[in-house]
Amino acid sequence: MKQAVTLPAREYRKVPLLAKIYQDAGEIAKAEPLLHALLDEAKRWYERQLEPALAAPADTSAQARRHLAVLLGVRGATAQATALLDEN
Repeated sequence: MKQAVTLPAREYRKVPLLAKIYQDAGEIAKAEPLLHALLDEAKRWYERQLEPALAAPADTSAQARRHLAVLLGVRGATAQATALLDEN
């Protein structure tokens, strides 16, 4: 079973660089959990943008739905991704 990597919010900007270093060194097993953690954080961020309590402007919500749809589609949740795109 894989365990998610937890990083402080300020450290997420370093994750792509670290993952690239691992990939270039041929250590894919070390890069993969970092990239999954980064995608998980992005997904949570886009979901927060769509919370009704936030009352984000329509264009911001539309953009968040598009980006979230891409993240979901990549992970195989195509029905959810399509539903988000249909809302736009």
